[in-house]
Amino acid sequence: IIKQDFIYSNKFSLKNWFFNFLKDIKSSKLTDENTFFICNDECSQFKLRKLEKKFKKLEIKYISLNYENSHNRLIFFDFEGTLPSNNNKPTEEIINLLKEITIDKRNRIFIITEKGKDQIWDYFKEIKDLGIGIEYGFKYIINHPDKKANWIKLIKDYNNTWIENCVSILTPYTERYEGSILYIKESSVMWNYADCDQELGKQLASIISSELFNLVNEYNLKIVNGKGFIEIIAFGIHKGYFVSHILKKQIKKGRIPDFIMCIGDDFSDEKMFNYLNKKESEIKKYSKDVCIYSITVGKKPSNAKYYVNSIKNVKEIINNFAKISEKTSSSISSSVIR
Repeated sequence: IIKQDFIYSNKFSLKNWFFNFLKDIKSSKLTDENTFFICNDECSQFKLRKLEKKFKKLEIKYISLNYENSHNRLIFFDFEGTLPSNNNKPTEEIINLLKEITIDKRNRIFIITEKGKDQIWDYFKEIKDLGIGIEYGFKYIINHPDKKANWIKLIKDYNNTWIENCVSILTPYTERYEGSILYIKESSVMWNYADCDQELGKQLASIISSELFNLVNEYNLKIVNGKGFIEIIAFGIHKGYFVSHILKKQIKKGRIPDFIMCIGDDFSDEKMFNYLNKKESEIKKYSKDVCIYSITVGKKPSNAKYYVNSIKNVKEIINNFAKISEKTSSSISSSVIR
């Protein structure tokens, strides 16, 4: 047993454990025939977790087959925690695979990240035709060699005058707690404590939330508590809105997708999944046979309809897609020559 588990388990008496266990059993009864309960994989708090029965493990061979049979694909990848990386930088192998699938003219590929332009641009700038959405899709660009080019802003009249006040509140915490970092973006401010003591970081994040209460209400902001960070961002900026914007643009251009895939690993990706769930019937009015895949990385409660176990599976998916695109491109080239 690791140290923190030992400390946690000794916080409670046998009586506490017994009543908590009974409470979990009582709450685990089926609420309807479409749900069931499992224990959290980490079991860090020994809580039973609710999952939808329709939530399935992705069959990679079937999504690959549907990819092969489609002609107008729209694909969104989360970056952090989804694409294979070394020290938060995508691996050379994954860059090459992304190049392969973006070359395919039947594809429109986007990377969506919470990171800012300066943090992400150098990683993907060499991939032709790749779309990059920064700060949860607040701004994006497609196939441009210069990061100083005009990025398209989703909210044109966005007011970020609140950021200066937010920074003044968060700066003392950054100076006081070694290892914490303050990221100032165009649409948000993030205090990252991933390299600090996690329990202390969570306590400070709670204090910061209280301290920001008036500012949040005044400017219609929201506070996002993530794994090792707290972020303050304008209400309405999220990946679901970005996916909605891109899909509408594609339909307006007459590029009706017959294959849509969104894949990610954390709470910020849930907005994408939720959007696809709500709009599935509407999307099918344009393309009744469209294949729609919302995929989360890791088996956990999610709005996604499918899950894969790990990042290795994400690499397998992209690798399959790349092989199919390469094979198709080769066959098209051969037919043109003949």
